[in-house]
Amino acid sequence: MEGLATALGPEFLTGPSEEERVFRAELATDALRLLEDAEVAVASGEPEHVVVALVKAIEGLVVQLRDRVLDGVVASSPAPDHWPL
Repeated sequence: MEGLATALGPEFLTGPSEEERVFRAELATDALRLLEDAEVAVASGEPEHVVVALVKAIEGLVVQLRDRVLDGVVASSPAPDHWPL
């Protein structure tokens, strides 16, 4: 996500509408909260399956966020007039 954030401007990361901005912010907030939970779980010696479940949940949220950002970029990109042969 850092590379994606660096390559795209803020308008692509936040979304074209207020609803999309709110949704993306919620995804990011949830992912950060789970990351904090994972850090606590590791520090407190939680069983491996607990940490793995948290990491998978974080990954799922990050994938959703990445996909929404990329879908927005593709949707806002002009289509070429013709495709090269």
